[in-house]
Amino acid sequence: MEDHEQALAISQEAMQLAIQFDDVFWQGNCHAMLIDDYLALDQVDSAQYHLARYRAIAEGDDHRMNLANSYAGDVWLAANKPREALIHIDKALSSFKARNNTLRTQEVLLKKSRAHMALAQREEALVYATEAYELAVAEEYNPSIQYTLELLVEIYTALGDYPNALAYQQRYQAHFEQVYNASKASSLSSMEAEQMQEIEAQKRLLSEQEAALKAEVITRQRSVIIGIVLLLTLLVVIVYLWYRGQQQKQQLTETQLIAQEERANRIAEELR
Repeated sequence: MEDHEQALAISQEAMQLAIQFDDVFWQGNCHAMLIDDYLALDQVDSAQYHLARYRAIAEGDDHRMNLANSYAGDVWLAANKPREALIHIDKALSSFKARNNTLRTQEVLLKKSRAHMALAQREEALVYATEAYELAVAEEYNPSIQYTLELLVEIYTALGDYPNALAYQQRYQAHFEQVYNASKASSLSSMEAEQMQEIEAQKRLLSEQEAALKAEVITRQRSVIIGIVLLLTLLVVIVYLWYRGQQQKQQLTETQLIAQEERANRIAEELR
């Protein structure tokens, strides 16, 4: 029930957007979704309202009018009016068959079978369910095959033909297991693929982290080397400046001594 309510909320939101953008084509699609949603919630009156709106939009579009007849079959069946449902179902069925639309034909055949079951016309229901089953098998519509097998079990049981009911029940079980195993295998393959992608992503991440770490180490090493070089250069400059200062001092002292000696000599000569 909660899933159906969520689906209804999404369809209603989509309808609001379709109205906001004045998109009539998408409004029709939203009405179709809302019909399904309200039928799933057993709100037949609301489904009938959206069916009427869908018919108004579909006017002049043969394909959409055929879909409207198919939806009408669902609505009238939900309203427990199988005779009214058959009127619309027969219109949709003849049109879909003429157009070779096998998927829609198979869907409508199932609805026709359901309508005959509701009228307790089990032999007619069996004819259309069998036709729907053969079409579903030919086209490999797996979900339809399962649903049709369930319907055939129900019909044969209602007819009191228990051997055939059992045979179709076994077919249903075998098909269910086949679909389940295929789905499981597909899920496992998908999980394995996702795991491989995750492993590859982790490998790439580790490789990028390793490369970044190496680059950082190299950068640090270069910084240390540059620092050492700068420090040594500074020490060399300091030593050079100190040495030059000492030389200049020594030269100054020697110059002063020479000057004092010359001065002493001049004084001595003058005293003579």
